[in-house]
Amino acid sequence: MENLYNSLYDDNLINNTTNTFNLELSQIKKIAGHQDINCLSKYYNFEEYTSALNPLANNYISVIHINIRSLQKNFDILKSFLNCLPKPPEVIAVTETWLQQNTKHLYFLEGYESFHLTRTVREHGGITVFTKNHMKAEPLMLYSFINENIEICTSKLELGNTKYIISVIYRPNSKHIAVNEFTNFMNELLNNDIFRHNKSIIIGDFNINLLEHSSHLPTNLFLNSLQSLNFFPHISRPTRFPDSSAPGQPSLLDHIWTNFLPRSLSGIIHFSISDHLPIFININIEAFPNTKHKITYRVINANNNNKFTSELEGINWEELLVLPNTNENFNLFHNIVNECYNKCFPIKTKFITAKRLHNAWLSSGILNSIKHKCKLFKMYKLGIVSHHIFKQYRNQLTQVVRSAKTNYYRQIFINFKNNTKKIWQAINELKGNFQNKDTIKTLQYDNKVLSDPLDISHAFSNYFSKIAPDLESKLPHSNKNPLDYLKENYPNSMVVPIITTYEMNSVIKSLKNKTSDINDISATIIKSNSNLLSIPLTILFNQSVTNGIFPDKLKTAKITPIYKSGPHDDPKNYRPISQLTIFSKIFETLMKKHLINYLEHKNILNPSQYGFRQNCSTFKALNKFSNDIFTAIDKKFSVLSVFIDFAKAFDTINHKVLLSKMHHYGIRGPIFSWFTDYLTNRRQYTSFSYAKSSSTLIILGVPQGSVLGPLLFLLYINDISDIFSDSKSILFADDMTVYLIGTDPNQLVFSANNELKKLYQWCLCNRLTINTDKTYFMLFTGKTMLDLPNVRINNRIITKIDKFKFLGVTYDSSLNFKYHIDNITLKISRHIALLYQIRDFMPPYVLKSIYFAHIHTLLTYCNPIWSTTYPTFLTPLKLQLKKVVRIITNSTYLEHTDPLFKQTKLLKLNDITKLAIATHMYNNKHYIHSILPSHDYSTRHHDHLTLLIHCLSKFQHSTNYLGPVI
Repeated sequence: MENLYNSLYDDNLINNTTNTFNLELSQIKKIAGHQDINCLSKYYNFEEYTSALNPLANNYISVIHINIRSLQKNFDILKSFLNCLPKPPEVIAVTETWLQQNTKHLYFLEGYESFHLTRTVREHGGITVFTKNHMKAEPLMLYSFINENIEICTSKLELGNTKYIISVIYRPNSKHIAVNEFTNFMNELLNNDIFRHNKSIIIGDFNINLLEHSSHLPTNLFLNSLQSLNFFPHISRPTRFPDSSAPGQPSLLDHIWTNFLPRSLSGIIHFSISDHLPIFININIEAFPNTKHKITYRVINANNNNKFTSELEGINWEELLVLPNTNENFNLFHNIVNECYNKCFPIKTKFITAKRLHNAWLSSGILNSIKHKCKLFKMYKLGIVSHHIFKQYRNQLTQVVRSAKTNYYRQIFINFKNNTKKIWQAINELKGNFQNKDTIKTLQYDNKVLSDPLDISHAFSNYFSKIAPDLESKLPHSNKNPLDYLKENYPNSMVVPIITTYEMNSVIKSLKNKTSDINDISATIIKSNSNLLSIPLTILFNQSVTNGIFPDKLKTAKITPIYKSGPHDDPKNYRPISQLTIFSKIFETLMKKHLINYLEHKNILNPSQYGFRQNCSTFKALNKFSNDIFTAIDKKFSVLSVFIDFAKAFDTINHKVLLSKMHHYGIRGPIFSWFTDYLTNRRQYTSFSYAKSSSTLIILGVPQGSVLGPLLFLLYINDISDIFSDSKSILFADDMTVYLIGTDPNQLVFSANNELKKLYQWCLCNRLTINTDKTYFMLFTGKTMLDLPNVRINNRIITKIDKFKFLGVTYDSSLNFKYHIDNITLKISRHIALLYQIRDFMPPYVLKSIYFAHIHTLLTYCNPIWSTTYPTFLTPLKLQLKKVVRIITNSTYLEHTDPLFKQTKLLKLNDITKLAIATHMYNNKHYIHSILPSHDYSTRHHDHLTLLIHCLSKFQHSTNYLGPVI
């Protein structure tokens, strides 16, 4: 009898006063079912689990499955479970998550990447898979889906040269699919080559009780079928136990199957999250991938900064910077500052490993209590303690954990009430915002799979540097001179006066604190020493402008690839982000200031360009666009708008063309030489995971990430709007729409084709590429339309669409903005789910901060453009806003919200719109008088605003109408 007992449990877990030898065999069989006792896999508490792992010596991957029955409800319990493990599992498979599309983004674990499958029709169900972010894991969408019969999520995990296929399965416990049908599905699934030719792990809640394999024919057929495919089970003890709320017999519903027999440890952990116990398999591998990462850093503190200040104070710059050569002078300054900086803030190196899961509110006492709960659970299943005692302890512990978490965060918000950085760190912890850097495990480039960081850096560098030349080489030659498009002459030249140390000091202090340059020099340190550094930098900048030389040391950029979307191993799915030296930003900021003053004084920039200009914004651009459409439709006209997409516009700027245009606009002499040198011999390298590629020469484009780049781009395309005769255009940097107004839509198409021919010729001449695959047109009209003729660019047909996102606002052909409002509503619903999740841990003022950061910005962005639509379209948003104010005030679901808005001082949607329109009217008085009726004779009400006369009620949605009304 003792041997039978020890095969199931460890005597040490039972109170020593208990006579363990008096346990009846019926109790053992009640738990064991019909399986042979000697073949059963084991149950473990946390201490036993840790001891059992010792022979594997950490060279193993761990896969754990938990049927959680609501991830939202039990997420903190899951975290506490993971905190008790000796090592974070490589894969955490969770079934019955009960998540929805608008809540799945809230559940992330630090150090893990996550993949969620959610139901779209019925409630409950759902699968989430967490994989360690240092491993290469790729979801296999062909074998990942949810239907009424089965839920499956499959991933490919690569460790060195070995590939593992991991499928997480949840079979609903219903009559939708019988066991025999499920067996047929598994046969078909596992016969696929990807499972047969790789090491495969099938894990999950199958809702098939393997303990009944000898008495239930379909279960026996299922077992035999998988074994015939060379898949064998690793769990052979009950994983689900009945209790008072779910009576019945113990059952083995949670399975682990593999088609290989590794040296492994598998079993069941005594931890009660739901009515299912966690199951695991730990597979021994010969060499576990090195998870240590090398990082370099500098110690930035007040003491080191004082040393740096002392070093600078001992330098007489006016005696040193006397060389006639600008580059030699700047190199001397650069070397001295770098030497002082490296001396006071030396670069240090350390290796870090993947973070162990840890939640600060889980004290050692709470963790010990969690482990004791596991022991108590085992004793309850043996009948040694009652269900009431276990339940009482479990509930008390749950309350303690929740209280500890609440008190922990509330104390943070009390102690750091005036520290915005600390508050947002805590908010992001609660939100689960964990940024996983270097998520690229491998990169496919030039028919090779690269994994070494240096190889990946070189591949990115080659890819990014070839994009612009490849595009330019595909453009046909143009015989026209770009200067032929320029109309006015500018005989006077731009002059940059000698700057003072005061002006230099102001520019240095305007740097953003978070800025650091490619040499990891902190902007905070440079700003704190601005009085000392402004002296040499003033000398150097004045010499640079006088000699027309931009220092070579400032021409190198560091490129960091930032993931956009799509497969992680494709370089096309990454955006290059440039970073320059901090002294380059200072020089460029000074030059930009004087260049803008000159351009504004000479009124050179085209009024149709709204990007990167003072007193211009996306709202002003869209307001002009929308009002023109509303006005045209009110007059029974139609509007045809073509939304132009330029391919890599900033990167394909031709330097010769740009400089010739700048010379035409009056940028001549030493200033012209300065800009010429600024664009010449620029280089860039790519950095990934602390590995740097070799640098490459850049012959096209304006430096992205630079201060001057956007302004130079505006000068390059400044004349593009002047080529049109029958249309209007609106630009925001390289975002452009060309639109025509007329009575006959067919004639509009004819005119549009003529205008687009001009645009295409201009682009050829200026060496810019139109991406016709992403260029669309839309017709705004009140008329019933049949098919229109084709709109073309260079004989390529442009697709007609009914909705398009332009400058962040989704327009539809009916001007109802329904799609835009639906999109905002969806985004806000996700933030509301977050607020629900974290409201118990935060005071109202913090919840308001989250509202203003994530929800208010959505409601206010270009608000008068879309929120003046029909009230019925706005109803969902208004309901969402009511939910928000109830959450912030911790009010009930049916609480009247008018007092709550006053209490929180939050504006309703209608009030947000009124305020936005009133602010627009106040700030644009010159624009108002240009659109309103006026007369020359003097009356008492000459300056009063009057309503525009209109024919259609739709015109009342325009700001031209609503401005005077409000």
